[in-house]
This record gives sequence, C-alpha cells and structure tokens, in this order.
Amino acid sequence: MPTSPLDTEAVLALDGYLQPDIPAIEHRYDMYRNWKDIIEQNEGGYEKFTKGYDKFGLNVQKDGAVVYREWAPNAMDAYLIGDFSECYGIDTLPSVMADLW
Repeated sequence: MPTSPLDTEAVLALDGYLQPDIPAIEHRYDMYRNWKDIIEQNEGGYEKFTKGYDKFGLNVQKDGAVVYREWAPNAMDAYLIGDFSECYGIDTLPSVMADLW
C-alpha cells in the first residue's frame, strides 16, 4: 500500500516556524515515501528487508554447508580470498544475477 503524502498542515500545527522549510521537508518526505514503497514492493516490507543477514554474508545451511552471498552493485567481479579453498589463492565468485554474487 503506497505511503500517504505529507500533511503539511499537521507539520505546521506542531511548529509554525517550519513554514519556510516546507518545500525541503516535502521533498525529503517524498524521497522517504519512494524508498519505503520500493522496499515494501520488492523486499516484502521492512521486517524482511532488515534481516539481510539471513541471506547475505556467510550462512550455515541446515545440511552444514556454508553459503556466502554478497550484494555488490556495479561490480564487474567479486573474489573471496582465504585458505579454505585448497588452492590458497583467490576464488572468483560466480554472479548469480545483477549485483548479487
């Protein structure tokens, strides 16, 4: 459900001295509304969005496997470096989809 526009009258009722700043306040609120709606539409709401740690980073699966996911917008390549891969070098992470490695 889209977020309601800012009620500037309610803002001014709280603090009339904000009158000169109403255009900037409305702009910031509109930016907030846009991102809030995007998060709700694409991520399933704030609750799911704030639990990115369940999906990204290092996660141990029920079968004991360890999965690593990284969100890296605009990345051309991503690497995971460590002594865990028997080659003791650099493992190139496969790109799962745009921005997700």
